[in-house]
Amino acid sequence: METKDAIEVLPVQGGWSVEIHADESPESPREWDNFGVILSWHRRYNAGDENPYASPQDFLEVAEEEGYLVMPVYMYDHSVVAISTTPFTGRAQHADWDSGQVGFTYATKKEVDKCGEGEAAIVKAKSILSAEVATLCQFMTGEVYGFVVKNPGGDEVDSCWGFYDKAHATQEGINDAEYAAQRDARKHAANYIPAGFNEEGV
Repeated sequence: METKDAIEVLPVQGGWSVEIHADESPESPREWDNFGVILSWHRRYNAGDENPYASPQDFLEVAEEEGYLVMPVYMYDHSVVAISTTPFTGRAQHADWDSGQVGFTYATKKEVDKCGEGEAAIVKAKSILSAEVATLCQFMTGEVYGFVVKNPGGDEVDSCWGFYDKAHATQEGINDAEYAAQRDARKHAANYIPAGFNEEGV
């Protein structure tokens, strides 16, 4: 990984450094064990999970029968493609004509029941569904990160990828680099022999 590709390079003690990079091949969050299901009906983009329903109406009929908790999914397509459970109109440039509803995200009654009882369970379930859509949006827009730790000679000694929070990737990278720098310093201190002494200390 070249330093020139780094989003940010942060110096750490002892000449060590941590580089923050965009993760160019992250795992899709829809491969994870998700709470809800995301369905879309877009001509060009498959923003979500495998969709067995021919139309939104077909899905809504099943959702009503099964008691699913359903939220809309909106897409914004203007230089970037983003999705959200709230409309983009009024918060994104040209959203009046470059955005609209493309699908739904839903949770089964069984999953919602795990969130508790009554209105509090609904609020919690909706929050989880919205967060899962937001995470998929980050995947779609390339907002996934990793860090690379380099020693004073510029050699890569460690890395970690798949962070959906740049601040988290940065902090983990700094922690990793500082630990490596301290470990290296201890190693050099243990091998240091003062002038006038041999390896036996005399």
